[in-house]
Amino acid sequence: MSLVIAVVNPKGGVGKTTTAINLAAALATIQRSTLLIDLDPDGACEVGLGLGRLALHGGLFDVFTGNATLSTSIHQTSLPYLHFIPSNVRTSDEEMQFIEAASDRRLLRDLLAGGVRESYEFVILDCPPALTNLTINALVAADTSIIPVNPGRFAVKAIIRLVKLIRVIRDKKINERLTVAGFLVTMFDTRTRISAQIERDMRNMFRHLVLKTMIPMNARVNEANYRGEPVVVYDPQCAGAQAYIDVTLELLHRLGFTPRRRGTVALGAGTPA
Repeated sequence: MSLVIAVVNPKGGVGKTTTAINLAAALATIQRSTLLIDLDPDGACEVGLGLGRLALHGGLFDVFTGNATLSTSIHQTSLPYLHFIPSNVRTSDEEMQFIEAASDRRLLRDLLAGGVRESYEFVILDCPPALTNLTINALVAADTSIIPVNPGRFAVKAIIRLVKLIRVIRDKKINERLTVAGFLVTMFDTRTRISAQIERDMRNMFRHLVLKTMIPMNARVNEANYRGEPVVVYDPQCAGAQAYIDVTLELLHRLGFTPRRRGTVALGAGTPA
């Protein structure tokens, strides 16, 4: 059984998609079979992976609207162990149809249970920057969640709303297994006092849920996004890539994964919100 991880934050500009791409890529580089699914109609994951729209052959929109299956919408990336399902939304009308189809909040969970989930060790869900039915679909399908947060007061306010939603989903038995694996501080600038202060506030508020590893401000991450490559592939020695590799290993440890033999892991539990 694979582990489904939602990368989620209702606020935009916090490094959510960059985190989803590089977490998936880092897992793939250590030969963990991984599927990245883009639930954001904006479709930024395909850009970050260097896949042009003309090269796409279907996506989650097509699946949700009954015109394709998950298995036929899977795309190979430049990494052998990383597959990708784009959102593949091309127009504003399709975006509205996509959101409407997601009103069945268990749709993605049921689709993954149809056999695709068992083909991978990890399924990473990149969520849109809003608490829409698409995000709820991801949280209902997920075993755990990672919440990227950049050092800003409005970002902290947004995640309080998100944590309340996660508790509602679990307490109402919509998805009782859903946990928060951790809050990931992104775009951390060691030169500013406000970044340090907000990091301290985060750790005081959420304590052990805040991951030890932080993602620093790093120009190579932006360059990698522009070039259409995960930074862990584009420049694996840079500070941003090393941070994403470190946070991937921290998450594996936190979630209770231990090596058994090459290509397999043992699965443990996450941390409740």
